Amino acid sequence: MRTHRTYNFRESGQSLVLFAVLLPVMAMIVALVTDVGMLTVERRRLQNAADASALAGARMLPGNPDSAVADVEAYAGLNDIEDDEIVSIEVTATHVHDDTIEVELTRDVGFNFATLFGVFSSSVTVRATALTGGITGVSTLAPFGVEEDVFAGLDQGDTTTLKYNATSGEDGNFLPLVMDAPGSDEYGENIVSGSEGFLCSTGFETENCPSEVSTQPGNVIGKTKSALDWIFENTSESCDTYDEVLQTQPGTTRLVMTPECNRFSNPTAQSYQLIIVPVITNLCNGSCDVTVLEFALFFIESYSCGGGGQGNSCDLVGRYARAAGSVEGIVGAYDPDGSVKSVRLIK
Repeated sequence: MRTHRTYNFRESGQSLVLFAVLLPVMAMIVALVTDVGMLTVERRRLQNAADASALAGARMLPGNPDSAVADVEAYAGLNDIEDDEIVSIEVTATHVHDDTIEVELTRDVGFNFATLFGVFSSSVTVRATALTGGITGVSTLAPFGVEEDVFAGLDQGDTTTLKYNATSGEDGNFLPLVMDAPGSDEYGENIVSGSEGFLCSTGFETENCPSEVSTQPGNVIGKTKSALDWIFENTSESCDTYDEVLQTQPGTTRLVMTPECNRFSNPTAQSYQLIIVPVITNLCNGSCDVTVLEFALFFIESYSCGGGGQGNSCDLVGRYARAAGSVEGIVGAYDPDGSVKSVRLIK
C-alpha cells in the first residue's frame, strides 16, 4: 500500500509573502524607536543647558539685565550650545521690573535610520524661565532666631549671637526655637539638618506655612553642643570658612553662595555651617509664639560650650551675610535690603 504525503506549499508561500510585506514596516518601527530615542536624549541635554543658563542669568537680576543676558550666553556656550541655537533671551517682570529671564534654545537633530524613509532630521525647541527674588517661605531652617532690633543693626560680615549663654538669657529664653516639634531631640536634629516644615514671613502665610513659631525656653546645653560638634567635624575643609562659602560678586555688595558649598540646593555639599534663621519679634517670657518677619543667612563662626566662667552653657556666634544663591522655598518680590536672594526655575 502506497502512502501519500501532502506538502502545504500554499501556506508556506503565504508566510514568505507576509514576511516580505512586514519587513519594511518592522524596519521603520526600529528606525523610529532609535531616532526618537536620540531625539529625546538631545531634548534633555538642551533643556539642562537652558535651565543652567537661565539660572546663571537670573543671579544678575534685577540690577544688571545686560550682564544677565551675557551670562546666559556664556553658560550656554559652556554647555555646548552654538550661537545660532539661541533663539531668544528676554528679561521680563514677575514681581518687580527685570526680575525674570526667559531663555529659548533650538537644535536640529539629524537622524540615522529614518533617512532610509526620507526623514532626515527634526528640530528640538526648549524654554526655561528663572526668577530672582526674596525668600518669603522656606524649610531647612536652623532652630535659632535673631531679634528684629539686633538684625536691623547688622551689616555685611557682622557677627551676632544666635544662642545666648546662661548669663545672657532673658526671661528663660536663649533664642532656640521650636521648628518641627518641641523637645531637645528634635531641636538637635534641626540644628544639624534644618527643619522639615516650612515657615513663612508675616503677610505671606498659607495653610501649611505659618508665620509664627514658638520659643523653646531653657538652655538645651547637651543637644546644642553635640549638634555643633557634629557640624564642625563634618563640614568639608573647602567650605569651613566664611570666605569659602560666600564669595564676592562683581558689581554688587551682595555675596554669592559658592555652589559647591550651598547646602540649600546642592545635596552633596558638606557645608553645615551655612544656615538660614528667622528674624523674629522680641523674645517673650517663657514659652510663647513670636512672629517671623523675614529670613536671614548666617555662617556659624564659632561656639563655646562650658568653661570660661560660663558654667554649663553654650554661646553660638553667627556671621551675617547678604547673599544670592539657589534656595528651595517660596520666592517673592526682590528686596534689595533682604538677606537671602534666591534664584529658581519657574518654567
